[in-house]
Amino acid sequence: MVLLALGAFNVSVKYLFKPKGRRTWHYRRHVPSSVKAHYAQPHILKSLQTEDDVKAAKSAYLSSGEVR
Repeated sequence: MVLLALGAFNVSVKYLFKPKGRRTWHYRRHVPSSVKAHYAQPHILKSLQTEDDVKAAKSAYLSSGEVR
């Protein structure tokens, strides 16, 4: 979970992280045990293709809806 300072607000965003040495935000979430057999990796990793904190938070929220 990442805490972003957005002006007067502090927002915590699940599944959002910025890898070391990278400038873009990524979405990362563990694969549920009920479907692990269908995935090669134990987590889902997706580049959000943005350096902007607000856009990344919105994209992470939308990506979270896709995974459910």
